[in-house]
Amino acid sequence: MERIVVKPSPIHGCGVFAATRIEAGEVIVDGCREVLSNEEVKALPEEERAFLAVMDGQNVLFHPPARFVNHSCNPNARGSDSRDVAIRVIEAGEEITVDYVAEQVPGLKLKCNCKAPTCRGLLIVPSHE
Repeated sequence: MERIVVKPSPIHGCGVFAATRIEAGEVIVDGCREVLSNEEVKALPEEERAFLAVMDGQNVLFHPPARFVNHSCNPNARGSDSRDVAIRVIEAGEEITVDYVAEQVPGLKLKCNCKAPTCRGLLIVPSHE
């Protein structure tokens, strides 16, 4: 049985959801990321730049299913340049989310739709250009 599924999200577009219970510390999505040089980033088509983040000082391009992990101001996972890991128990059916501000998505300016009690409303991360 698959541990995750991609389906329509109440937060935005498509999201990644737990198909089974995931324990804190478990790897949720492994791989699906590509580290790019600054030159490779400049050569990316504009539509691919939406799936780019700077993590630990590296340009990281997210491929499916990682690119469908939505933001929450109260995330249940934390990403790195190679994987997403649960930071608390995630129940089956729950959407897997990370904090885009902590993930340093460059040039981010987004009205948040996470509906968390601690929602910041507007997310802004300066561009790194």
